[in-house]
Amino acid sequence: MDRPPDEGSRRARGRFRPQDSQASRRTGGGERSGPARHLQDLQHGSHRSRSRRGRQAPGLQALGPVFRPVVDGSPASLGPVDRGPLPQSPGSFLYLSHRPVSSLGRSIQPSERGTERLAAGGGSVSAAMDQPGTPSLGAPKSVDEVMQCLFRDGWDPSVAFDAGSRPCLNLPPHLIRGSIQALLGRPDLSRYTHALSRIVEPTEDDLALRAEWKRNLAHLRSLTFTSATGTERQRMKLLEIARNKTVVKAMQHALQQELLPDPRKVEPSWLAVLYADGTEASILEANRFNALLDPKTQAVVLGYRDEA
Repeated sequence: MDRPPDEGSRRARGRFRPQDSQASRRTGGGERSGPARHLQDLQHGSHRSRSRRGRQAPGLQALGPVFRPVVDGSPASLGPVDRGPLPQSPGSFLYLSHRPVSSLGRSIQPSERGTERLAAGGGSVSAAMDQPGTPSLGAPKSVDEVMQCLFRDGWDPSVAFDAGSRPCLNLPPHLIRGSIQALLGRPDLSRYTHALSRIVEPTEDDLALRAEWKRNLAHLRSLTFTSATGTERQRMKLLEIARNKTVVKAMQHALQQELLPDPRKVEPSWLAVLYADGTEASILEANRFNALLDPKTQAVVLGYRDEA
């Protein structure tokens, strides 16, 4: 009976390939030729290719069923795959903006960061802040739109001012004058809107009026997010505001309207500015409210005295 040629003789004739021996051992028979041999070689090559891909991609194999069709070389199945629970957010303090953004056609609500900064400055944020806001506007085009920006039903007045005053920074002179007149005629002014009604002299010429309005409104807005117990940069900002005598007088006027100070609404940032100003009127109002703070915060706020 004929025996398959050994490896040595095939090597000598130059026709030996390692896979021939392996294929012969797997099939247990003689050497194949023609279509059968070609099919055997293709199958063996496919097996080696699959093994190589498996060895080269241990990371993909570790990912489990997500990449299994690629790793195994089997036809891909697009059915649902259970990947386990999705990663959860690390907390509620991931956000894109530090305050509500005003734009046409959208409603805005106080952001967590905005309310958090008010609390850091001594402000109070009521539970009503969870209620939906009123429709917001872009740059106001009329006095009525300015009032809609500044007054929002169900919002804490300080948060409403922080959100609504930003679009008002660049008002034209006629809207500035009209808004001041409208504020003076309202009975529902808050601490910030009382001060806002006094930050400019409406009789100034247009160019000076617009510049003063923007500068003084920016300083008044800074009080909503600058803490008296914060960083050195925040301290410098409060001292800068204290040197703005128009804003300081507007703040004095606003606090004078609160005959019985509410302990929950004492804002150390305001008191720091007044103490830094150091005038008799400022010290009088600052003392009234500072007496309602805890001793540690009282000491910090008193540290601003006469620094401006």
